[in-house]
Amino acid sequence: MRINKNPKNGNCALRDVFPGIRHITGLKRILGKHYSDIIENTRVVLEDKNVGYMRISKKIEVLISPTYLKTAKPEQLYLDLIHELVHVRQSKEGKKIFDLPEPYIERATEIEAYRAAISEGKRKRLPRKFLLDHANVFWLSKEEQEKLARKIGL
Repeated sequence: MRINKNPKNGNCALRDVFPGIRHITGLKRILGKHYSDIIENTRVVLEDKNVGYMRISKKIEVLISPTYLKTAKPEQLYLDLIHELVHVRQSKEGKKIFDLPEPYIERATEIEAYRAAISEGKRKRLPRKFLLDHANVFWLSKEEQEKLARKIGL
């Protein structure tokens, strides 16, 4: 996947940051009937917060720190993007993705997003350690990370 690590402005089209996104083999399967809408209409916002991951805003935009965009490995950006685009699709399907009462590792929306990213990582033959690192987010305890890894097939 090609990545434009220096987009011209802080609010741009998904395809401006990830040119060639239409050529990602598994994306049509993952995004289903919302594929074209998501690819054409999802916005990417470069946020000043220096966080080392992507996330979705309540406006359903992909938020990325410019530092993370420039320094992360392409494979990590790829897994993060798959994960976040699953959330965009879930939102279009009417699923609630914010302010849920369940703990993070119990949320069906998170499990689905991680499974999609991990499945893509396996399809690309990324090392298991790399896939585990993707699921080991800093706000989870070691025990929660292990539980999440089991739930998503790692």
